[in-house]
Amino acid sequence: MTEIDTQGVGWQGRDAEFIHYLHSLVERDDRTTLAALRRGLGKEPGTASEMYPHVVPFLPGGKGLRDEMPYYLVAALFGWHQKDWSSDGQRPNLGGSLAQLRRQQANERGTEPEQGDSTERRFVAVLSSTFDDLPYHLRQMIGLLRTKEVPVNWRQLLSDLKHWEDDDRYVQRDWARSFWKQRPPEQPADQGQEPSIPTDGSEPSDDESFTA
Repeated sequence: MTEIDTQGVGWQGRDAEFIHYLHSLVERDDRTTLAALRRGLGKEPGTASEMYPHVVPFLPGGKGLRDEMPYYLVAALFGWHQKDWSSDGQRPNLGGSLAQLRRQQANERGTEPEQGDSTERRFVAVLSSTFDDLPYHLRQMIGLLRTKEVPVNWRQLLSDLKHWEDDDRYVQRDWARSFWKQRPPEQPADQGQEPSIPTDGSEPSDDESFTA
């Protein structure tokens, strides 16, 4: 195991070092450590002792479990899906990753993304979830991204999880902007067009009336 030295590093630098460390596991094909991180999947963050040697050195000092949970959660999910966005291109948040997943799914069907599809419903469930429910919902989302090899901005995800409970819900709103920034396609005229309204005061004919 590589010795980790984070002394004298501020919290932002420590977070960057944490993500860099996770990436280094992939670069040197450290399957043993990645497997240890995956032991945290399906468990309460911070309860899988196999993760401690790889996460504890990066935890903020003097904080409680609530502040440590994002690190354990990100490490476990990264152990499962290691793909990250290129450092020299766009690096969207998780909402952006899920938007790309949704587009890929639509392209495979040969259609446009559909309002209310399964990915959108799952994403809404994530946005509505409490901090305690996030591990379950994020595992579902990361699993979907993994099947289509869609990258995740892991450093941004770590930062976002640390601010999930902020009163202004900025993280949730930011994810929503990234996911729904493109308006859904308009309905075809024969499906969504309202009937014309007569201007002479007469009632619409049967074929023009609204259907309940």
